[in-house]
Amino acid sequence: MNPSEATTKTILINLDLLFDFYSVLFSAYRTYFAKHSITINNLKHLIEGKSLHDGLNSLIKEVSHGFDTPQVREEMKPYIALSLSCLKPTIGAYTLLKDLTKNGSTVKTFTQFEDHVLKYVKDSHKNWFDYEIIQVKDIAGPKAPNSFIGSNSVFIHSSLECLINAGQMEGVCTVFVPYSKKTLESINNDEGLKQKLVNHGVKIYEVLEDIDWNALGVVNTLKWPETSYFLQLDKKPKNDEFQVWKNIHLLKEPIELTSDIVHGFGRGGKKLGIPTANLDMTTEIEEKLADLVSGVYFGWAEFVPSPTMEKGDEIQFNAKFPMVMSIGFNPYFNNKDKSAEAHIMKKCEHDVDGSVLKVSVLGFIRNEADFTKFSHLIEAIHNDVQLVKDILNEQSV
Repeated sequence: MNPSEATTKTILINLDLLFDFYSVLFSAYRTYFAKHSITINNLKHLIEGKSLHDGLNSLIKEVSHGFDTPQVREEMKPYIALSLSCLKPTIGAYTLLKDLTKNGSTVKTFTQFEDHVLKYVKDSHKNWFDYEIIQVKDIAGPKAPNSFIGSNSVFIHSSLECLINAGQMEGVCTVFVPYSKKTLESINNDEGLKQKLVNHGVKIYEVLEDIDWNALGVVNTLKWPETSYFLQLDKKPKNDEFQVWKNIHLLKEPIELTSDIVHGFGRGGKKLGIPTANLDMTTEIEEKLADLVSGVYFGWAEFVPSPTMEKGDEIQFNAKFPMVMSIGFNPYFNNKDKSAEAHIMKKCEHDVDGSVLKVSVLGFIRNEADFTKFSHLIEAIHNDVQLVKDILNEQSV
């Protein structure tokens, strides 16, 4: 179909794909349960496609350690509130919505989340997110689309059952985009299911930016920036999401940490293009970080002299540099243990392993996320680093 043949359509998009609620909430839940020495690393699927209330109920029931559910909900409130207040759009979401609107499409979103959850989206992103939000109680059920989908629509969802039913409605194009790469992998490994989706006209894409809008009959003039697979931190982020990557949380008091720098996974500089100094997760540091939601933080860092350092080592001591720090489990790489890695915005020619680092954690940027695409991880980190540069003006104090 040529763009000239495309028609004006109503685009109905699952809000959870635009903001990745489930990664954010799961990060908060994992932090809470880790304080109780309980690991829930492989249980994210229990909350996907559900409201906050129902998802948390499923998780608590599975963990089944004699928890008092009302008490758990109350104790989790600060973790959830912090996480949702710093909720960021998924990479590509802001770009896509802006383009669809510009080209005359009517964009509506739908979700099963409660009013108090949606308030965080409306408050934090009120300067740009003014799209209608339809609340649907049984969002994954086969009858869900009947109440809000009309003809001449494109229906983008993560529920296969719901999409198959919607595909039988006249004038509705159905598109499946998964909550996570694990979900997509399970579908790709099930030939019978894949064929069933094809038979019902459901188109499958890994992420929103992969959607072939021309095939759906939608006017689209998107020109996505060239995909990045390695950070180029000397340049500004290319993704438009950086324009709305501004909502952060300042800690009431800085958290001060002093640690030997230890050898990490070797991914930061070699695989990502963002060299990091890995802190030694001593009991003292673990206790100081226990209440911090897993995610990305920022502050100041400085190298301090160590008795083991040899004279002539080319490290600038006792000078503070801006830093961005990952604290958590790095779900894209499926780490089993909690780690703390600081990217210091000062080029170091010398290998810093074995030296001592002092950091002052000032604020929270976002939760860690289970990115579907590696390039999305790269772009999100680039946004984080640029945001910290802007906040701290690239100057030491």
